[in-house]
Amino acid sequence: MNTTKWQGVYPAVTTKFKANLSLDLDAMGKHLEFQLAAGVHGVIILGSLGENSTLDMDEKLQLTKFFVKQINGRVPLLACIAESDTRQACFYASRAQALGVDGFMLLPPMRYPSDNRETKSYLEEVAAAGMNDRCGLLVNVSRSIIYADVTNKFEHAAREEASRLQKQMESILAAKKLV
Repeated sequence: MNTTKWQGVYPAVTTKFKANLSLDLDAMGKHLEFQLAAGVHGVIILGSLGENSTLDMDEKLQLTKFFVKQINGRVPLLACIAESDTRQACFYASRAQALGVDGFMLLPPMRYPSDNRETKSYLEEVAAAGMNDRCGLLVNVSRSIIYADVTNKFEHAAREEASRLQKQMESILAAKKLV
């Protein structure tokens, strides 16, 4: 099991685009070096409230491969998974893990307010697809999940449920939370 202690500053870096809307890898490389020089403890790519929902799978994998190569083990690299279905989340998790990410920040699908049983099943399936002894899982219980649930039912149970899931699933190494 991965025993990494994820702590410190992990910025969710933004994706840079060229005028033709293709990925601007040069600009992202410069921004990454700026972040690393500033002393960040890790990097998160494919943020859940931004480009994650607008990039196609090929772009996500291109971006993942780029950051794995650029970071080259200097700090942990976490990739956000915020897919709209389990199948796509599992596909990305298995590919990104093979490319060399250190872990995932995983959100349940945001278009459907799942109950606790469905959320746990989703997390288990994605963990099985993308986790290994080197690669761990961070469950995002921040407000970004709440946007999908207009009843705010999840808001009240999120931290308690994340704690319960963390005890039940050894793949979950941490839970992101708002302070």
